[in-house]
Amino acid sequence: MTKTNGKPLHAPTLHHLEQLMTGLLEGVILMDPTGIILSANPAALKMHGVTALADLGETADDYAARFRLRYRDGRKLPRREYPLMRLLAGESFPDLIVEVSSPDADEPRWVHQVRDIVMDEDGGDPDCLGMVINDVSERFDAEDRFQAMFHANPAPALIMRVADQRYVLVNQGFLDLSGYDRDQIVSRTLFDLDFLAEVERKPFVKDRVAAGKTVPQLEAELPLAGGTRRWSSLPASRSSSRTKTACSSPSPISNPGAARNWRCRPANAISRRCSRWRPSRWSSPRATRTASWR
Repeated sequence: MTKTNGKPLHAPTLHHLEQLMTGLLEGVILMDPTGIILSANPAALKMHGVTALADLGETADDYAARFRLRYRDGRKLPRREYPLMRLLAGESFPDLIVEVSSPDADEPRWVHQVRDIVMDEDGGDPDCLGMVINDVSERFDAEDRFQAMFHANPAPALIMRVADQRYVLVNQGFLDLSGYDRDQIVSRTLFDLDFLAEVERKPFVKDRVAAGKTVPQLEAELPLAGGTRRWSSLPASRSSSRTKTACSSPSPISNPGAARNWRCRPANAISRRCSRWRPSRWSSPRATRTASWR
């Protein structure tokens, strides 16, 4: 597991680091300031699909030649933007998300969340550089499945981040219904577009939304892009205390007054799945609320 070159870390120091690293669930790759890969724990090796330190490469350049990295939006990382190369350049990258694959793979095999650690002996130049890795593949796989289901569902729907009340996802059903373009909605706040302009008990609703609490059944006018409005009934939201998500399936109503006693129907598939969805880093802070309109 250990390799020495030139003036390495003092043997006891590196040995103690390796003892600590071995029991960690997080992957750790240690490198000296010249780019030589000194050590990697079993978790880091597993997260790259290899069994020996040599399989990662002897240097940061070797690593960049053996593994292909790209951002979540599909853009390939130039070699200078690889985490190990940025670490050598003195850059910090807290909680960077990258997709990792071997050169002969068509698709990324892992999603890594990485951060940097710089260690020195006396507060001067660094003696050792570390990259800490979390394998977040399952989390992002779940997110991808949720988004695929969300966009495929014909019911008009929105997802809003509770922390800042900004819309983060909108499906085609809502775009068709409202007449808005996607970029007119995503990143706007709940009250920028004022989708709840004529909602009953508006201050109460705003307080519930800000607190991430379930909003009870209510009526609201949905403003359409053409300037008209459409009355809709928003059934009581379903929320999850673990993920702070909430889902609902509103329906249009032709007689708003008569609809005030309308009871919420059973939640549909999007509601059931949304309650199990765990938001990921892109939606940090990790709290979202879904509202859909018909």
